[in-house]
Amino acid sequence: MAVEHVNPAYTSQTCPVCGHVHHANDRNYTCKCGFHIHRDILGAMNICNSTEYVGDSNIRHTA
Repeated sequence: MAVEHVNPAYTSQTCPVCGHVHHANDRNYTCKCGFHIHRDILGAMNICNSTEYVGDSNIRHTA
């Protein structure tokens, strides 16, 4: 199994819907686009979605 390092900087500050970056209020993140979630879950989602797959042109690049 390959393990990829993902820089955790700003992972709990970036909206996965629109890409806007701002600080969460307390433990909750609410974006101007209307997306809202707990900031720890947001960070985990963004880390999970930041992996770039290399070598297969049929796989969507997410980073």
